[in-house]
Amino acid sequence: ARVTEENGKTLLTYWVEERPLIKEVHTEGNKGLSKEDLENALKVHPRTILNPVKIRTGIGNAKKEYEKKGFLDADITYRTEETTAGEVILTFTVNENDKVRIQAMEFEGNKAFPSSQLASILSTRKQNFLSRFLNTGVMNREALKTDVERLTACYYDSGYINVRIDEPKVERKEDGIHVTMRIAEG
Repeated sequence: ARVTEENGKTLLTYWVEERPLIKEVHTEGNKGLSKEDLENALKVHPRTILNPVKIRTGIGNAKKEYEKKGFLDADITYRTEETTAGEVILTFTVNENDKVRIQAMEFEGNKAFPSSQLASILSTRKQNFLSRFLNTGVMNREALKTDVERLTACYYDSGYINVRIDEPKVERKEDGIHVTMRIAEG
């Protein structure tokens, strides 16, 4: 906006620049997530108006999808390229980086059951020699919440009605992720 004086009158002038229309959407560098899954997470489609807030939200959603696959360090950027007047080509570039796997699963406070027995109940597993093929050892926070419920049910079934399992402590260390579950058996 600009304010000027003309002939003793104050003149207020606004310049309006329309946001461009997205002509095409491209993705580069995605291998751990299919093109369809990535596009569904981004929720940015051709023939819509370029909205930076919607793009940032979509990138956040896509990063969550990558986290489910073990790519905790995935980085997604975007760039626009003008084509014709008022239209752009939107390109998302994904740098997945290496998968970050669970290196240790520890239990604290368990006396009634050995750690190996508790670990066998969980769907979350630490990395092993088959992880490359079976996708085990991947950190999934939703699965970890379900695992707490499984452990609680196991203790209930064995008569420990006062059991309390704290939220798992997830630490990122140089070699990978370390998960600690604190149990108060009661």
